[in-house]
Parts: sequence; C-alpha cells; structure tokens
Amino acid sequence: MGNLSYNDKLRMQTLHEQGLGGKAVISSYPDKGWKLSIVQKVCSQVDRTGSAVFRKQGQRLHAQFVVVSFRGGAGGGYFLRHSVHCM
Repeated sequence: MGNLSYNDKLRMQTLHEQGLGGKAVISSYPDKGWKLSIVQKVCSQVDRTGSAVFRKQGQRLHAQFVVVSFRGGAGGGYFLRHSVHCM
C-alpha cells in the first residue's frame, strides 16, 4: 500500500467523527486495503488536531542535515560527522 490520498484521509476522518473505530472504518471500504495501524494513526491525528489532512498552526516538520568533512592527509585521515537541526 502506498501513501494515502487526500480523499482517503477525509473518508477516514468522516467515519471516525461518526463514531466508528478503526476496524469499522476498514470494513466500510474493504477494497482499499487499509492497514489497521494506518487507520488508527489517522484517527489519532483527527483527535489531536481536528483534521486528518491539515496540521495545527505552528506545527512544523523539523529537518536534520548531516555534514561530513574529511580531515587528514596523504597517509590517511578520518571523517567528522556534524548534525545540524533546522527549524
């Protein structure tokens, strides 16, 4: 199963807001092949943020970049690894 579409998330949100649990959501659309863990994750996002497709204002994805530099000369050397967090 690949990524969930926008419409699939909205379907899950609507059914969850009607009081259906994860297994009931899956049984409503058996041809979709949704996994229970994915449906539960979408339902918990709805409970937490109020939406399956939008984040609350202020929520961001935090990126981490790794910078590798080589130190040494002709006889050998070593690599230094630095983590840089971006917000």
